[in-house]
Amino acid sequence: MASLNRLTNDWISSAQSINFDLTQGLAAIRARGRDLYQNDPIAKKFIALLKKNVIGPDGFTLKVKSYNIVQTKEGPKQMADKFANRLIQDKFYYWSKKKNCSITENISFRELNELIMSTVAIDGECFIVHLKGKQYGKFGYQIQLIDASQVDEKLNEILPNGNYIQMGIEFNKNRKPINYYFKKSDPSQENTYGMYYENKYDIISADKVTHLFVKEFINQARGICWFAPVALRMHMLNKTSEAAVINFRVGASKTLVLEPTENTDPNLTEADAVDPYGRALDNVEPGETYKIPYGYKPFDYNPQYPNAEFGIFTEAIMQQIASGLDTTHPSLSSSYRGTTWTSSRTALIDERDGWKRIQNWFAEHCLDDIFPNWLYMALLTNAVAPLPAEKFEKFNEAFWYGRGFSWVDPEKEENARIKQLKYNFKTFGEIIADDNKDLEEHLEELAAEKELFVKYNINFPDDIPVNDPEDDAEDKSPGENENSTDPEKKNGKALNYEKIIN
Repeated sequence: MASLNRLTNDWISSAQSINFDLTQGLAAIRARGRDLYQNDPIAKKFIALLKKNVIGPDGFTLKVKSYNIVQTKEGPKQMADKFANRLIQDKFYYWSKKKNCSITENISFRELNELIMSTVAIDGECFIVHLKGKQYGKFGYQIQLIDASQVDEKLNEILPNGNYIQMGIEFNKNRKPINYYFKKSDPSQENTYGMYYENKYDIISADKVTHLFVKEFINQARGICWFAPVALRMHMLNKTSEAAVINFRVGASKTLVLEPTENTDPNLTEADAVDPYGRALDNVEPGETYKIPYGYKPFDYNPQYPNAEFGIFTEAIMQQIASGLDTTHPSLSSSYRGTTWTSSRTALIDERDGWKRIQNWFAEHCLDDIFPNWLYMALLTNAVAPLPAEKFEKFNEAFWYGRGFSWVDPEKEENARIKQLKYNFKTFGEIIADDNKDLEEHLEELAAEKELFVKYNINFPDDIPVNDPEDDAEDKSPGENENSTDPEKKNGKALNYEKIIN
């Protein structure tokens, strides 16, 4: 890896600081990342996958789990403060409406999360400003998103107090962010100049800003576009596909090419190469017939590209792009040709682990910053009255549930859950959490439903059999081959889990 020879001369051998690299190329990376998202179908698909699998169709669900210490005969115990928890959850849901959560008052909290997530992937980072005060809505708190280009990556200074500004962010000697320098903008000039910024800055304290990016290097100060490792492949593949489509149309149109003959008039110019009606012959339409001018003869032009190798090559590049984006080739390409049940399931498990990882990162670095700021102002403005503001720490117990993932066969999935409970592989709470639910809230709703059944004199379905007789009969049926799509059958035999465990 460290060898220096003619085969490795183009490979870097001296590393620079990650911040040096970002200072030199951050603007270009950000511009090209945005171009890919706007014009490349693969990039567009990846961002759609992020929105669907990380944020989900319903967004994140907030569960507040504050509690009281209650003295009992056995000693002090923690008891959930159900009233406070439900009140805070309900008020946060109301704040999540588009008229409340954002300074623009035209985007809901779920949409805001989607925008933040896509911005982090495309630009590599997102700047969230926490606005507090009576002028910021009914709760005294709203969110403002700042374009990453407003944080000047060329602003680098050493300050008299020992702090330093690096790519528009002021740090102390311990590399802790102190202030953010946002270039003043004039939105009215965007239509003329694209992006218009003054040589002045709005300096905002770091405790009012969430700088959201994935930190990949120890001293990294700014974020890196997620397309960076595969951007060149995506760009080249996009341009190659575009050229192939054009060439395919040209070949299908059988464009007419003219070749001069031996007796061509040497004074004849390209302007003379027109038909008797004065139309240039380079605008041939499919199925149209022309009279060839004197001095020219037709030449057979039959482009053969794209050929049979084009699809194989494209698939190979797509697999590399999918690996670089940590997703699967079938999901990114929307092509499931040649996949089997086993390979698809294996790839899907790995991919979903990736989505869950990003979910946890988003909750830790974004949602866990937003909720305390909202709760603090909601308590001060009495938006969650009668809860007292002095018990902020007690109520600041937020848990976030992202979207769950289910398989394609609900019946087999539910049977698997029953077996997990039966053999103590999972708790009821863990299974409920997979569906983005809280166990205690689920049981409360179940108890309320039972009361309604009693009220209307309807039998509640308590006795639901764990094992369906039809399933038992199916297990005793002749097996399938080893490529069966049933995960519990292999080599023609049904696995008896109870017998194995006992």
